[in-house]
Amino acid sequence: MAQQGLEISPRDVDLFLPSGDAARLMAETLGEFVESLPHRRASEPFTSYRGHCRIEGVEIDLIGELVIETPQGNVQLGADSLLWRRESSLPFQGWKVPSIPLEIQLVTYYLMPKREDRVNQITSLLKDRVDLELLDEFLVEQTITPPVTAGIRSLLRKEK
Repeated sequence: MAQQGLEISPRDVDLFLPSGDAARLMAETLGEFVESLPHRRASEPFTSYRGHCRIEGVEIDLIGELVIETPQGNVQLGADSLLWRRESSLPFQGWKVPSIPLEIQLVTYYLMPKREDRVNQITSLLKDRVDLELLDEFLVEQTITPPVTAGIRSLLRKEK
């Protein structure tokens, strides 16, 4: 998120993967750096496959098949999600690094408890550059209640 313009000091790198199998394969690839193998973990409102690595002092969370379930809606970032069908990347030290679009992050943080500050940060970044087609496609794909959908869209309305 820092690479996308949010003024934050990252404490770790979250590496999202489309499935538990993909998280386990990534852990196998990272071998000696793995501190805990990905396993299914549920902690309301989240369910995912989570593992942990450390490379040269940098903490890396392996997160496979993330699901967020709340009364306001559900987000599923499994292999069938728009997240994996729509390519999004950022330049980083001469590489193209896959990233989660801020529009998708806005929806996920909006559903998380006590994340209003992050929602506001993302909203302020997206105000002038939001991809409404992406946002709408993601909102339709997920199970989000109409009031939440309206609330997210209202955050991004341009002031007249």
